[in-house]
Amino acid sequence: MAKQLNIQKGAFFDKNSSESMAVKLASSETLIISQTKQWLKENCQIDFDTIDRTKVQRSKTILLVKNIAATVKDTELREIFERYGNLVRLLISPFNTLAIVEYK
Repeated sequence: MAKQLNIQKGAFFDKNSSESMAVKLASSETLIISQTKQWLKENCQIDFDTIDRTKVQRSKTILLVKNIAATVKDTELREIFERYGNLVRLLISPFNTLAIVEYK
C-alpha cells in the first residue's frame, strides 16, 4: 500500500506526520476500490454502469470470493476450490482483496 501511495511503509503509520491517519486510510481505501474496479472491468468484463442500471442475472459457474487474506497465494486458493469441481480460471485482485473463481 505504501508503495502505491508513494510513501515509506513506516510513514504510513507515523502519528507525527502532517497528514492524519484518517486521511491516509481514506486515500488507501479509495485507491484499493478504484484499482479493484478497474481490474474487474479489464479481467472479468464487468460493466459497473450496466450493473447499476439493470437487473443482472447471477452466474451459476462464477464465484466472487471476498475477504481473502492479503498473503494468500493463487496455489492455495486453487487447492481449496478445485475440491468442488473443474476450474476454468481463478483470478486474484491486485491487492488480494477478492478473487474470481470460475467453474466449468
